[in-house]
Amino acid sequence: MEQQLEVHLSSLHDDPLEAAASMTGSLASMEAEQYAYLAEFLHDCAEDPALSAFDGGERRFAYGGAGTPAIPEFAVTQVQVQLGLSPYAAQRLVADVMSLTHRLPGVLAAMADGQVQAWRARMVATATRDLPLADVARVQEVLLEGVRGGVPLVARITRKRLQQVLDQAEMTVLPEGVAEEIEHWLAARDVTIRPGERGTSVLSGTVSTADGARLTHRLTQVADWWVELGDTRTRSVLRSVALGMLADPGMLDNLYARVCAHRAGQDLLDLDLSDVAPSDLDPLAPAPSGHPLPATVLYVHHEPDTTERKPGGCWSLDGHGALSADQAAELVGHSHVTLKPVIDLAAPIQCPGYVASPRLKEHLALMNAGLCTFPYCDQPAIGGDYDHRQPYPRGPTTKTNGHLLCRRHHRAKTFARWRVQSVTTGVWLWTSPTGDHYVVTAGTTTPLVP
Repeated sequence: MEQQLEVHLSSLHDDPLEAAASMTGSLASMEAEQYAYLAEFLHDCAEDPALSAFDGGERRFAYGGAGTPAIPEFAVTQVQVQLGLSPYAAQRLVADVMSLTHRLPGVLAAMADGQVQAWRARMVATATRDLPLADVARVQEVLLEGVRGGVPLVARITRKRLQQVLDQAEMTVLPEGVAEEIEHWLAARDVTIRPGERGTSVLSGTVSTADGARLTHRLTQVADWWVELGDTRTRSVLRSVALGMLADPGMLDNLYARVCAHRAGQDLLDLDLSDVAPSDLDPLAPAPSGHPLPATVLYVHHEPDTTERKPGGCWSLDGHGALSADQAAELVGHSHVTLKPVIDLAAPIQCPGYVASPRLKEHLALMNAGLCTFPYCDQPAIGGDYDHRQPYPRGPTTKTNGHLLCRRHHRAKTFARWRVQSVTTGVWLWTSPTGDHYVVTAGTTTPLVP
């Protein structure tokens, strides 16, 4: 252990960030070794006849779930004090160690090899705790498959994407339990608006997944309209403005009519659009004819089940992840639904000028599992910026020369010397300012080790 640390410390003088990154695998291996010692201690306690339970005395619990040994409760207390943890944190650690040791040995082995960080392994252990052993084995198989560059799937996706995979597994195996949990949280929904700093109000609350998805898309859509009309305020400010406009739907009708007039090349109202506020749009004015407000567009995917474990198949929503059957019914039953065939993402699309068309952005948004194409990013692509890999006009506005990045990573690519190439459709090779390489595809990121 000391030799490993000496090697890392000696490299700090060359590249401190590289040295820090290189320690990730070593830290995972060290924590796996710690888990092995904890498991040994807990097994000894579980097998000690002197610690057998009796009425009013020490109790035993299978903290790690089905298939794990029952651990004396005061053994957990020893772990708590020895490691300086709270009682709850100690129980969680013991539960995860037992789950990894007995239910997810493959994930634990990958952690010991330095391939999987401890937080990822524990996240899998916690999420699969209530699943039957056979289903846990299947989840483990999925998470360890697709090894690319020596990195299993569980280590190539973000926390958000990993949670989506685990949620889908739970919805497939335990649909009734998930439905009850959803009902519990839906019954606790609430929205509050209170005074904020001078001139502002603070909004907080909870809405259903379906309402949240539609609201998110509408706010992005309205913000895009303001940008199209020349508004230079930030998108975060424009989304806030859009939310306030929902209180007076007439404002949206009039704003959209102005957008349509702009697209048709007609004269706009004599206003400096950078200073236009919702108050400039009369909510009581009649809605212009011929320009009905466009519907929000969401991408709900359905995959038929071939194992007969879930007769209704699996549902998912871009930008959110797994859906229960009831959540999917709420989404597709809310309004008009258009069924689209699978989009040919290899079909060429080229736009005249600098601005990407909605059709081009739609195709690009679906090419990386609906995510920004930057390494390890989990921000939705649908509201992102179109980035020309080769700057316009030298590079055209096409599918092969562009991709969608969230605003933060668009700025990083523009100003921080990150470079990107499209190896083939749906695969991006990123090069960092320090020369490190990352392959991004299908919502996963794989670092290329020299």
